[in-house]
Amino acid sequence: MELVFPFKNIIINKLWEFYDKELVKDFSDSKFGTDSWKEEHINDKIEIWKDLLPSFENEILQTINTTDQKTIDNYFSTLAADLKYLKDCTNREYFIDKITEWNSETYKRYSETVEKESEEYAKQENRKKNI
Repeated sequence: MELVFPFKNIIINKLWEFYDKELVKDFSDSKFGTDSWKEEHINDKIEIWKDLLPSFENEILQTINTTDQKTIDNYFSTLAADLKYLKDCTNREYFIDKITEWNSETYKRYSETVEKESEEYAKQENRKKNI
């Protein structure tokens, strides 16, 4: 039977939300002052994450006090690996690559929309008339 540590998983997944495209955009917009509600949205996300920390701490204490050494080692090695991966992603190059990727996706969707709507516009009956 494999043990599941819900608060460790929740904390890591909630932390990953800060790497999400929409939240990065909201953060950027809030720093440039384009939308004041976005800063409040980000602060709410941070508060939710902080509110989960006591439960995470209790899970750590419970794991240490009620399990064997193998489980404790497994818990902290997986936690360390997750945090190392997050730390590796917390750099300028990661976000530049992600933003470039997100911009490419947006441009591709925009180009497809322009092409589709241009074709529809050209097919309209009033476009076939000679001037």
